[in-house]
Formats: sequence, C-alpha cells, structure tokens
Amino acid sequence: AMVIDHFIPGANLSPGAFALVGMGAVFGASVRSTFAFILFPLEMTRNFDSVLPLMLVGVVASGVAYILYRNSVVTEKLVRRGFLIPQDYEADIFKRVPVREVMDTNFSTISATMTVAALAEKIKRDDGGVNRHKGIPIVDEDKRLVGIITHNDVQKAMREGLQEAPVLEAGSKELVLAFEAESLYDAVVRMLRHDIGRLPVVRKDDLHKITGYLGRTQVISGRLKKLEEEGIIPPEVAEERLGGRMPAPNRADQPESWKQPSGEIR
Repeated sequence: AMVIDHFIPGANLSPGAFALVGMGAVFGASVRSTFAFILFPLEMTRNFDSVLPLMLVGVVASGVAYILYRNSVVTEKLVRRGFLIPQDYEADIFKRVPVREVMDTNFSTISATMTVAALAEKIKRDDGGVNRHKGIPIVDEDKRLVGIITHNDVQKAMREGLQEAPVLEAGSKELVLAFEAESLYDAVVRMLRHDIGRLPVVRKDDLHKITGYLGRTQVISGRLKKLEEEGIIPPEVAEERLGGRMPAPNRADQPESWKQPSGEIR
C-alpha cells in the first residue's frame, strides 16, 4: 500500500487496512476458518467498509491453501501421527437413510414348532430361501415374531444332540429389534452394542409384526446409496442392492457338513 501510494499519490491506500486483511487471510487459510476470518477483523475495527475485501481475500486465500495443502495447522500433527482426518463436512449417510429404505423385505420365516433337525435339512437343501440370510426369524402360529435362530445356532444344537428340540429352544427369544422409521445409524449402533450382525425389523406400534430383515448386506447398501448419489457407481448397480435384491449367499461358503446329501450337520 505504501509503495502504491508513493507512485500513485491519489490512491489513498491504508497500510493498516492491508495489514488487517493480510493478517486475516493468513489466519483463515491456515486453520480453514474463512467465516471466522471475516468476522474477526470486523469485531476488532468496526470498519464495515472492509467487508468486501475481507470476503474476497478470504475465499481466495482459503482456496489456494486447500489446493496446495490439504491439512490445516490444527490437523497436521494428527495426520503425521497416522490419524485419518476428513476434510469434507457432510452429514453421516447412515443418519440420513431410514431403515425401511434398505431393509430386505424378501426374507424367510420358520415355525416355532419346527425341530432343529428339520431346519438343518432345509438349510442343506436350500429349501424355502433359508440360506438367503444367516439369521432366520421364528414366528408362532399367528405369524408373530417370537425369536430368531442363526445358522451357527443350528450347528451348535446339532453338535449338542438337540436334533429334536424346537428351533425356539436352540435360537434366541431375547430379540434386539430395528424399527422401520428409525435411522440406519441407530440400528447399526444397536448392532455393535449387542455384538450381533442382524436385526428383525418391526413397526413401533406392533413389536411382533416383522416387516423386514436388516443384516450387514443391507447396512452396506446404505453406503451404496451415497455412492450412487455421487455418481461413483452406476445407478442400476445401486438400485439392485438398495431394493434388497442382493444375491443369496453362495453355498460354496457354507460348512462342508451342510453340503451332505443326508445325515446330520456335524
């Protein structure tokens, strides 16, 4: 400003104003706080004529700093220590997706009176879609949800000689549920808290009326929704998964004992 005033006497530039804007630009760009950089000098000087210069310099300085250096002075030490610091500010996709949008409505249920041996035979023959999910909801004669049994529960019961026991005895009657209207984030937190990989989905007004199945595959589809919105994956790929039409588990991944044509699951 002083040099310009020397060569152009009529410019009447204020060195103090240039110093103020420069100070704010360095501060705002280094800590990635452009808005604070604009307000901070205004609070110090009460000079509202500097708003436009502050905004212009702040945006330019922040843009240059972001291009040249991804981390701010606040996060640089953390990055050097191996922490992953996100630079984008966006809502968690899991908090934006309700469970009803990703739950699988094509699921199988079994009767509470079925024996473990009968269920094991259905699993070996892949009868009734029981291999679509690792957990199988158990319902009573009124089709009301009363429990859930996993493939691991079946194997354990067979090893313990409980072939003729009802599936409800081998499974779990203490259900952890997900609700159609809640966010996927809340459901995932519940999964992690209880260390389980699947949740029957019900409505809050009827906790025994199962309307869907939420497993790890459906949780991943919540992320696929975001990738599809960003154009990272083709819409048809995301739509196939978001609709709950994930491919059934590969029988080649099942234990060898389940592939026997007859006999017990060992």
